[in-house]
Amino acid sequence: MEMGILGLPQSGKSTLFEIMTGVKSSQSHNEAVVRGQASVPDERFDKLVEIYKPVKVAPAKVPFSDVHAVGEHPWEAIRQNLSGTDGILHVIDGFSLPDISLALDAYRKLEDELVLADLLVIEKKLERLTKMSKKAISPQETAQNDLLPKLKNYLEAGKPLRAAGLTTAEVFTLRSFSFWTIKPELIVVNVAEDNLSFAEAFAVEANLPEPVMGICCKIEAELPGWMPPIRKNFCRPWGLPNRHLAGLSAPLFRFWDACPFSRSVKTKSRPG
Repeated sequence: MEMGILGLPQSGKSTLFEIMTGVKSSQSHNEAVVRGQASVPDERFDKLVEIYKPVKVAPAKVPFSDVHAVGEHPWEAIRQNLSGTDGILHVIDGFSLPDISLALDAYRKLEDELVLADLLVIEKKLERLTKMSKKAISPQETAQNDLLPKLKNYLEAGKPLRAAGLTTAEVFTLRSFSFWTIKPELIVVNVAEDNLSFAEAFAVEANLPEPVMGICCKIEAELPGWMPPIRKNFCRPWGLPNRHLAGLSAPLFRFWDACPFSRSVKTKSRPG
């Protein structure tokens, strides 16, 4: 599985990618897409490592991709590099925008692009099917022809396909498409360190079916360099998790059912 990170410029998406993977996306300006892997924090795993002291440990990792959507055709770069991902992190600027309404506008701006992209795919497919003879249409295309008009209505109403209540059989019928809005999406609001409640207010105001969580990328980027006692004393009054990315990993990796929760530990005996 692979996760794509989307967000408008200056939303903090590349910073979040760097925090999670350790790959300096911001320094790879000449690359259209930067890929990295994020280890899945798990206190249970850490405890097992502490007890058994294995020679080698292999934490579960999830691949992430960050696209530098700049230039004359930014959407084309996104389409080419993220269309095959299994889920989306949609990063919203919650630190520089003065109010929630502007943050909502920023969310909808990119989300509308994804809805429009899926709508165009459906319209082209339906147009092609109308020009085909019934004998030339396969059983799968017949099922698609029955389903796609319903999905077209959802998209025309500005709704993502993930909100259409598709059954497992219907999702299987659509397996030949790479729809954007059918992918699981987690909305990550990048908040300012003096306004950590902004994400909660955004979630209430937006009232979206997708899960919303907040993170202060500025704080998360600084935590790994602090000594554990300092980090603990800093995090407690703010109500923050006492470890790097702990607050992000739990909702993120719980959200996608396909994400591996377990980690493998190789417990070769030490010589002697």
